[in-house]
Amino acid sequence: MNLNGKVWSAMAPKFAFFRLASVLVAGASGVLASAQDTLSLEEALKLARQNNGTIQAAALDVQAARSRVNQARAGFLPTVTPDAGYTYRNQEVQTGLRSTFKTDDFTTGIQANWRLLDAGQRQFGFLSSRASFRAQELNSLQTLRSTLVRVHEAYFEVLRSRKLRDVAQSTVKRAQTTLDQVVRRIQVRDLAEKEELQARADLLNAEVGLLNTENGVNNAEATLRALIAWPEDRPLPSLEDVSTPIAADPAPLGQALAAGLAERPDLQARALQIEATDFSFKRALRESGVTWTVDANYEKRFGPTVQQTTNLTALVSVPLYDGNRSKEAAREIRLSRDASERDLEQARRTASAEIESAYKAYTQAVRRLKASDLAFQAAKLNYEAADGSFRKGASDLLAVLTAQVSLVTAESNHIEAIYDTYVSEIRLRLATGRPIPGE
Repeated sequence: MNLNGKVWSAMAPKFAFFRLASVLVAGASGVLASAQDTLSLEEALKLARQNNGTIQAAALDVQAARSRVNQARAGFLPTVTPDAGYTYRNQEVQTGLRSTFKTDDFTTGIQANWRLLDAGQRQFGFLSSRASFRAQELNSLQTLRSTLVRVHEAYFEVLRSRKLRDVAQSTVKRAQTTLDQVVRRIQVRDLAEKEELQARADLLNAEVGLLNTENGVNNAEATLRALIAWPEDRPLPSLEDVSTPIAADPAPLGQALAAGLAERPDLQARALQIEATDFSFKRALRESGVTWTVDANYEKRFGPTVQQTTNLTALVSVPLYDGNRSKEAAREIRLSRDASERDLEQARRTASAEIESAYKAYTQAVRRLKASDLAFQAAKLNYEAADGSFRKGASDLLAVLTAQVSLVTAESNHIEAIYDTYVSEIRLRLATGRPIPGE
């Protein structure tokens, strides 16, 4: 595993979510059609990107943040407002003589307003919204990656639980075979009748173990179905298996820590949100002091009388007294910014702990994978030897049952080690800010 792989820059999430937004409008029918018999990990990830509500909400949050940037940018542009109106008026005046006045007018007009200059409030507002937008992109990317990691975990858990069920089924078959051999040998008086009790108890225990694995399969499948929004009226198909992972040692821990703290989208988003708060503070500080504006206005009315008005207004305002409201508003933003900075410091410490934990979990999983493979091969040879001896009458039942327990334990441990390695590797990717397969 190489932690020097390409990591997205802060601007890359923008293009990722452009693509994600286009995916949201597409249906998942094509993927479902191809997944009738077998569902691959790639197809499961694609379904999650299309249908998972958490990912969809993250993409919509990015669009909402982009709209806020557009609103702030619009503050630098003129506004043009045409209007049209109809007025009917009937007035009667009676002062000895009765007189009636009626008007029936249809008027149209157009207004144009443009703030040409100000003390910087618009600029600070725009810069704040733009930094918030970039932060939202990174937060949404982190949400996408976290959800895809959960899909990986759920997919591997289904494979794990199904294979453990296969092991339990094989155990039941072996236990049944052993019981049949014991019964035959008892019939020919080659074994004592009490040996049947042990063999039958072993079979019953194996059947209980099979029921437990069935429960594990059901829970794992339910989790995966929810994450990828699999239709409730369709059973989850067979999953395409993955090859045994290559047990490669990762890069040094120090390198992983440095990469993670620099590249994690959630940490970058927090830093950008502090930057956005800085601009908001500057705007509030500016509004609490002397401000000035230059506005241009144009209006033209059409009707019985045509009117045209042009204004150029320069205004300077000084907050003589507002009960200290504007200064306290600026102080509140500054304190909020300082709190966010402290929170970022703690988030970096937490991220360091997460990276170290994920790193050690992966390295331990790699060692377990190597050891469990050797143990499994040895247990198979041991069981085959014990079973062969028992069939020939050269060993007792206890030796076979002991070898069978060792085989089941070794095979289960090997299955656990395979998928624990996959899960720990994908979690290390997330902790160190690396792209997740499928994003």
